[in-house]
Amino acid sequence: MRGAYTEAMNLPPPITSRTNAKVKALRAALSGKASKTGELLGLEGARLVREAHMWGHRFETVYLRDGDEALDDAGGWRKELRTDHWAVLSRDVFDSAVTTMT
Repeated sequence: MRGAYTEAMNLPPPITSRTNAKVKALRAALSGKASKTGELLGLEGARLVREAHMWGHRFETVYLRDGDEALDDAGGWRKELRTDHWAVLSRDVFDSAVTTMT
């Protein structure tokens, strides 16, 4: 069941496949191997995303773990993020793609 926050932000349904193209793009961005202009760089964690947002950065895609969408959203800053896309990943898919514990 989707949470109230997910519905309020009109987020897409969770991605449940580890081989989804968006999941592969996330893994590549988090690998830290971006070396060419235009390649993506991943930021892990609400603190880094919030700080980048405060400095005016725009995000191509913001990934959220299903069920955790409302965490660390004091002041509603996520609603103001400048992003082209939102992606919600099921818990197991999210955990397979990122390395941070929280």
